[in-house]
Amino acid sequence: MKKFNRVSDYFYKKINHKILIISAIVFIAFMIFVLPTVSETSKANTGVSVSPDQSFFYTADDLYEMAELYGDEGRSYY
Repeated sequence: MKKFNRVSDYFYKKINHKILIISAIVFIAFMIFVLPTVSETSKANTGVSVSPDQSFFYTADDLYEMAELYGDEGRSYY
């Protein structure tokens, strides 16, 4: 437990408001500019917009259904 406290203390000392704001801006920019492009590329290559990456919970049957919808090329891409 003491080891985790040292790690936590290190980050508390190194992280400040400036780093927090820059990190948040980078994360938001990634969500706005990168993720939609990747989503469109995936949809174009798989033929559908569903993905296990977009689901919090899915069953094995759901996964097999998605794989079937993707087809051979879509599965190869994914």
